[in-house]
Amino acid sequence: WHGTGFFLGVRIGVDGIHDHDETYVVTAKHLIEPPKDRVKGPVESIKLRLNLVARGSDVIETEVGCWKKHPTADVAVYKLQPDATIYDYLMYPAWNPATAEFLDGMRVSPGQLVFMTGLLIYHPGVSRIMPIVRVGNIAAFPQDDVHFATGPERGILIESRSLGGLSGSPAFVHFEPYRYDEDWNLQTMPHVEGNAGANYLLGIVSGHFQTRDNDPD
Repeated sequence: WHGTGFFLGVRIGVDGIHDHDETYVVTAKHLIEPPKDRVKGPVESIKLRLNLVARGSDVIETEVGCWKKHPTADVAVYKLQPDATIYDYLMYPAWNPATAEFLDGMRVSPGQLVFMTGLLIYHPGVSRIMPIVRVGNIAAFPQDDVHFATGPERGILIESRSLGGLSGSPAFVHFEPYRYDEDWNLQTMPHVEGNAGANYLLGIVSGHFQTRDNDPD
């Protein structure tokens, strides 16, 4: 297993009327189009491993040609809504993300807490998938493209420990349960039972930089 995907819900409708929700798997495009030196021959299918409600896990095989790939960003999506009575998964609502306008309105700046959930390639789980959580902070909002191995891309830099299997992982910006507004009035953040605050989808993990000076491995 090479990377991570997550489920995103999109509201469908016409003229502002909510008709129904569609569910998609979202991941990094470079996982769907791996470098030629990493595979032997063309990639024809992508396998998705999901936990089962009862116990264990199962594999869903998808055709590469059915994935929709963003022309420039490192993002690919696949329309899929597994039976929730069989597969154990959650869907994040796309109508509640941390957009640029949201970040500006919340006065988010470097130092803001973030976390990512994804694959631990060294211990993915035998009977069931065991996702890990990596915690960090926003390091910078670059004005120019960031040059990754997959090419230049607009992005947000995050300071956090990372692994290759986190490619495609969802990254969330985290707010404590209480914060002050610009007039220093105490605000209560909306939060979900069991969470120590509010979390909003910030983006998708595209790549990481190797630390060479102080950690040769």
